[in-house]
Amino acid sequence: MRFFAAMFVVIYHASTFVTAVSAPAVYDTRSYSFFNNGSTAVDFFFVLSGFLIATLLLNEFADSGNINIKHFYTRRALRIWPLYYFAVLLVFAVFPGIAMFTGIEFPATGFLQFLLYLFMLPNLTPFVQGGGLLSPLWSIGVEEQFYFMVAPLIKHRRQKLAIILCWVIVLKILLNIVAEYFLKESHHDLAYFILTFRFEVISIGCLGALLIRSSYKNYLYLFFSYSFQLCMFILLLLILLFNKSIPEAGIPYISSIYVFLFSSAWSGVITGCIFLYIILNVSLNEKSILKTNNRLLDTLGDISYGIYVYHVIAELAILKLFKNFFAGTQSIFVTCTYYFASALLAMAAAYVSYHLLEKRFLKLKYKFAAVGQ
Repeated sequence: MRFFAAMFVVIYHASTFVTAVSAPAVYDTRSYSFFNNGSTAVDFFFVLSGFLIATLLLNEFADSGNINIKHFYTRRALRIWPLYYFAVLLVFAVFPGIAMFTGIEFPATGFLQFLLYLFMLPNLTPFVQGGGLLSPLWSIGVEEQFYFMVAPLIKHRRQKLAIILCWVIVLKILLNIVAEYFLKESHHDLAYFILTFRFEVISIGCLGALLIRSSYKNYLYLFFSYSFQLCMFILLLLILLFNKSIPEAGIPYISSIYVFLFSSAWSGVITGCIFLYIILNVSLNEKSILKTNNRLLDTLGDISYGIYVYHVIAELAILKLFKNFFAGTQSIFVTCTYYFASALLAMAAAYVSYHLLEKRFLKLKYKFAAVGQ
């Protein structure tokens, strides 16, 4: 599931780099809804992250009666930091050297931008210069910042955790409303920062972890029927395929309702609930329509983090390496080649990175593993 979400982000960003100058032979697909699901896919990552992290912390307390926050942060650092900082090193140290000796141009970087990435604050880069080749890392920063909040809460406020998370969701929606309807025109960067600070979406995943440890878990089977599953998957499919076309179609009532339901102020909560249902269904329901347990998808899921980190670099590399190929007349063949080549290069880079870099640090996580994990 992580792999599929990562590929939606790859597709979304690939379309944003296509211009009449960079690739005139590639169709501009940004008008099609299917190619505009990057933020929706990132919300899936947020929900899944909240669900998994809260589950691990709650399991640790159930098994040992305590939560070692220091070990928790160490495990997170060993999973996230090696690839994150390797990408930062590439962009801020290696690529400028390559540009100096080859004349190849890379997106501009600055010292203040470097400091924000260095201190795990990539979601603040819009205030400085933009994300450039590292633009996908903004979501990594949001997750890391949430971890600093949630671990102490689960350790010291478990009994009131559900109430606290609900308040986080409510207050964040109110803040989103201010950003969307009052700040977007006059303070665009601030509004963007608030709207992408998706604590409300991660909180939904955490609530899912609480749900499966509560007595309410016994009622989940009521929502695992084939008919209910089908309705939820169809709803998700409609969102993925028509998120742009329905609002622009001007269909009486339907377009207006859709625009209201999926306002930036609270759309993450709606899609987050859908994603949480799918995660719970796939995880707990033996009769789930969606089956994801096979070796190929396991491998692709393992390297999904690398795909997410490297894909922008891969897409721009393909455009630069084959710029003459993309300079002709618009063609479906050329367009498909661009998308497939970008995805394959990102996957290849992620595969090599996982086995040569990430796995070395993942082995160290066992030294800091919680009881029963």
